[in-house]
Amino acid sequence: MSKKNGLGKLYGKLTPEERFRLDLEAMARGDATESERLTRTCPRQTYVMNDWGFAGRWQLSAELTLRVYARVAQLLERLRMVEAFRTLPPYSNRLTHNIAEEAYFDGHRAGSYLAWNAAEKTGRPPGWSEEEDEPEDPVIARDLGELEGKVTKYGDLLPEILDRFERKGTEEALTCWEGFAAFCTDVWRVEAEKVLRVVLEDEAPRVEAMKERAEHLGVEADPERVEEFCTALAEGWGVMVARDGLIGD
Repeated sequence: MSKKNGLGKLYGKLTPEERFRLDLEAMARGDATESERLTRTCPRQTYVMNDWGFAGRWQLSAELTLRVYARVAQLLERLRMVEAFRTLPPYSNRLTHNIAEEAYFDGHRAGSYLAWNAAEKTGRPPGWSEEEDEPEDPVIARDLGELEGKVTKYGDLLPEILDRFERKGTEEALTCWEGFAAFCTDVWRVEAEKVLRVVLEDEAPRVEAMKERAEHLGVEADPERVEEFCTALAEGWGVMVARDGLIGD
């Protein structure tokens, strides 16, 4: 018995799970010959199933919905990050204020001692007693007030940036969803929300929350991009049904 014939018998004894795994590994390493051999020696079966024109459309519609929602979900996760970052400003502002104030007094103290020593004086400079580290000086009070104003001003930048991110992310997510909704209405003649509830029931509330957020912010989908997205989906759907032999059935 030749080695080739011996291997052929082994191929015939593979379980479906083993054959799948070996074929996957062969394709991953670029071994087209091994992949073809595994496919050719796979046992063939005859099945009874629902009309492919019906079952095939179910399969492809679920695949397309998952692809679209993957993008929507990615954008929704960005919005969740924005919400998480909104808890930071009060803490970061307090920390920034403390650091700035400490740096001010360090600089003031160093400058006071430098001038005092340059004047060949001894002891502590006026205002810097052993009992207190912060001198009572109207100039210092004025400087600290200005410092507080600057810290507050720059501390307001983060909330402004987060607001812009929220509006931009909401617009992108809404545009993507509205493009899919237009496709569902034009091509499948069914509401996108119904499709999502069937394919990804647990995600439907997230889309509703996103639309409520958009209404609250006064954000609208980009109409040109909605049309482009709808057209792209329609073209992709046409390719998919043609590939799987669903046209005209």
